[in-house]
Amino acid sequence: MKVYMCLVLLMVVGGALSFAPRDAHADMFRAMLQLPNGYDREFYSASLAEHQLQFMERIPGHVKALIRLVKYWANECLPDTLHKSYPLELITVYRWENAGKPQSISKAQGLKDVLQVLTNLRGLRHYWAYLYYALANQAITQLGYINPIVLDPANPTNNACWVYQKGNNIIMIEEAARATLKFNLLKDVVVSANWKG
Repeated sequence: MKVYMCLVLLMVVGGALSFAPRDAHADMFRAMLQLPNGYDREFYSASLAEHQLQFMERIPGHVKALIRLVKYWANECLPDTLHKSYPLELITVYRWENAGKPQSISKAQGLKDVLQVLTNLRGLRHYWAYLYYALANQAITQLGYINPIVLDPANPTNNACWVYQKGNNIIMIEEAARATLKFNLLKDVVVSANWKG
């Protein structure tokens, strides 16, 4: 563990990080999978925060505006313990990518699409295959992850949705999403394949 930790720290201090987890960090991710608990993996995860930022920086402004809307929904409709924004950001990006990465979107369609996913969290399983395909499958299996799963694009050993699995959080989120989808604002919105109105 110490060898990889030193390597990560040197990379962070040296400013040599770029968003390329697939190749550059594969050995480190494999070492992380061998650690006995999540607490030890957190030491590595902290060094990957810059990769998380770089992943989100590439997201266009109109998607970031939708992310703000989703986060606003969470702040209004979910308990404080579920205001953690990173999983919601990743779910929103995932759905935008699934819609074909449109250059302009209907925010109402985007919000409805994200909320529809949140009504069935037990069916949610996503990771960015182009970043770490084999490692993602290995992490899900070896670490015993259960749905909902959205693996961190910067770290395939981190399920960003872990907080949703505590207590009755899944039920609370699903119920809040279902209730919101019944509002007049969204009830008649039809989600097209590319989120265009």
